[in-house]
This record gives sequence, C-alpha cells and structure tokens, in this order.
Amino acid sequence: MLASAILQKEGHTVEPAGDGVEALSAVQERPFDLVLMDIQMPNMDGLEATRRIRQLPDPDQANIYIIAMTANALMGDRDKCLAAGMNDYLSKPIDQKKLIEAISKASAVAPTDANAASAEEDADDEYLDITVIEQLQETIGSEALAGMLSMTLSEMPATMALISAASAEGDLVKMRKEVHDLGSNFGSYGGMRVCEHARAIEKA
Repeated sequence: MLASAILQKEGHTVEPAGDGVEALSAVQERPFDLVLMDIQMPNMDGLEATRRIRQLPDPDQANIYIIAMTANALMGDRDKCLAAGMNDYLSKPIDQKKLIEAISKASAVAPTDANAASAEEDADDEYLDITVIEQLQETIGSEALAGMLSMTLSEMPATMALISAASAEGDLVKMRKEVHDLGSNFGSYGGMRVCEHARAIEKA
C-alpha cells in the first residue's frame, strides 16, 4: 500500500498482485513497464515468479524490468535476486527516495522497442541522468557529493583491473561481484550507460 501510494503520487499507474501466481498471470495478460517483486509471498515467492517470467516465450514479457523488494536485507540476498533474473534490488522498510530513483533508473535503462538500443547510442544525455545528481546534491550537499564522486572515480582503475584479471582467470563469481559493484556505484550517481553495460555483463 505504501509503495502504491508513493508511486501513484509520482504519476504512475499501479496494479497490485496478491502473490507470485497473480504477478505471473498479470505479466502474461497485459503490458507493464516494470514489476516491483516482493520476495516473501504465498503460493509462489518472488524468486520463482521471476524465474518463470524470464522463461516466457514472448520476449517483451520475459525481459520486463523487475525490481526486488524484500525485508531480508541479509548478505547474499541481492545476489539471489539477481541470479533469479531480477534487474535491481530494494530493501524494506521502503525508502521513498530510493524507490523513486529505482523507477527512474529502470526507465532510463530499459529499452522500449527494437530501435531503442541504436537510438540510445546517439543520445549523449542518456550517459548521465542529471536528475539523480541534482537530487543527491539537494540531499547531501555539493561538497559531500563531490567527495563521493571523486572516491568512486579514483577506485575505477583498480576495479577495472580486478574485472580484467577475473575474466582472464575465468573466475566468473569474482567477475560478477566486481561488475555488480561497479554498476551499482555508477547507477547511484545516475551513470546509466555504465550501469546498463555492467548489468548486461552481470546477467551474462
């Protein structure tokens, strides 16, 4: 109810589903932009519902953007959600700002048609979602934001070296972790192009 209220206030249309079975049916019956998938649900949990959605024969349905919502903010839960095929992860209690940012990120990285990928290559403004930066600046201040961005960028060469080394060694577990962290970090600052490519590598 809280998530629905927040999203409706932001202008989104929300259709609740009582459990994973209803969620799976809804995705098959009509188009949606994305799914907020609770993990703990009766009849079929969110992980199984996500796996079944990813196996649907219709690519538009199978590739729908799915954001996990769970109270189980434990070590490894994010990896379980991503391994099941989810695109992003939010922990409860619901943080209004993070929820809205997750929705914004989804709309920035999810292609809406077959031409979206090629169109994105020519859209320089899609490298960075400036609204995320502006919201962070308003929340934590310019000085703190600049410090965090500087730290993230300074760590980039070392992260890329770890990813390259893991790739050369065939250590996919290590590679996925480093790529996941890279995508999450840049996604937090609105670096949508980096985040998108990182998520694609992580999923592969």
